[in-house]
Amino acid sequence: MICRTFFHLSGPGDSASSTAPRELPAGQVWSDLVACLADEDDYVGLLDADDNVLQITREPEGDTFRVELLMTSRRDALTQVLTGADTRTLLQRLPSRFTPAFLAGFGSGPSQSEAG
Repeated sequence: MICRTFFHLSGPGDSASSTAPRELPAGQVWSDLVACLADEDDYVGLLDADDNVLQITREPEGDTFRVELLMTSRRDALTQVLTGADTRTLLQRLPSRFTPAFLAGFGSGPSQSEAG
């Protein structure tokens, strides 16, 4: 599967905006982008067929990642904190359209927060 990605990586100084996303094979999203998240301002975003966003940031402690699903049809975000292994598995199983049910299949289930 090809993923439309946008990101900011301060370490290598690389970025792509959501208005001009880069296409990457799903298998490369982890190794080329997510594994490089280091700074608190770094992020990786994936756009699905409906322009919903799955955004990934590294948590401050350990090998954990915050995964947020921002849907164009909702004002809130669904959030999961996942291990590195669960994040890799999530990326390997990406559907063409991101849904709350898909995100709920990982970790302990998503929590809702108001998107700002």
